[in-house]
Amino acid sequence: MALIKDNMNFQLKKTNSYIQRMVLLFLLILNTQFTMAGQPVQLQPSEYEIKAAFIYKFAKFIEWPAGIEQADRDSLIIGILGHDPFGFIMEKVIGGKTVRGKVITVERYHTVDEALQSDILFISESEMPRLDFIINRLSGRDILTVSDTQDFTSKGGMIYLYMHEKHIRFMINIEAASEAQLKFSSKLLKLAEIITSAE
Repeated sequence: MALIKDNMNFQLKKTNSYIQRMVLLFLLILNTQFTMAGQPVQLQPSEYEIKAAFIYKFAKFIEWPAGIEQADRDSLIIGILGHDPFGFIMEKVIGGKTVRGKVITVERYHTVDEALQSDILFISESEMPRLDFIINRLSGRDILTVSDTQDFTSKGGMIYLYMHEKHIRFMINIEAASEAQLKFSSKLLKLAEIITSAE
């Protein structure tokens, strides 16, 4: 039994380290581009640079019910609800990039009603006292919800980003995503810790 557990832990570390390497490679290329442009950069990516890159990767491995490429608008909106912990980092890392032919735009919102136009919504820690209301307001809408606040997925959020052994990991509430008719690629699911709202 211990051997099986050790093997599972090894596989989890192996798959998580893979996505971590891909994200760091993405940030390294980005920093190289900034260096070539003659702008100062921080060679070691910050926590929120890595989280922004993860959100970009999530957009590439999710299927929206109507197909995001079929939407009338020509942009994919990543919203930030509440206090913004990213600052300019989100625009630096993923602003202007494309996913399935849609240009990524970053918007910041003070209320959940403003955020209803988002495709991906990062819900900041400042909104946790209102999280139940926010999740209920978003119910039935195909908006991917992401946060880095503890217990986010157990309260109905879809993806929780967290730090573990100096690496960013992520947890997926597959039940909440299914209710919004969002489908994750098998590649993404293999890298995540999967839970349901009841856990």
